[in-house]
Amino acid sequence: MYSITCLLFIGFTLLTTNWFIAITGVGTLSLLIIRTSIEETKLIDRFGDEYRDYIKKTGRFVPRLSKNQSKYD
Repeated sequence: MYSITCLLFIGFTLLTTNWFIAITGVGTLSLLIIRTSIEETKLIDRFGDEYRDYIKKTGRFVPRLSKNQSKYD
């Protein structure tokens, strides 16, 4: 969902060439990044090692190409 939101803001900015939409998009994406960090912390608290194993296999916004990359290793 967050990846699609990012792509939509980029698309709207390119279509309209409007600086207000670009600034709003950057602000919104910044809030989504902060929110995602908070959500991940809560999920780790709730599910523990099971969620840590899950995030080792997946990416935050874009799927991982390599399973060895993780900020929690």
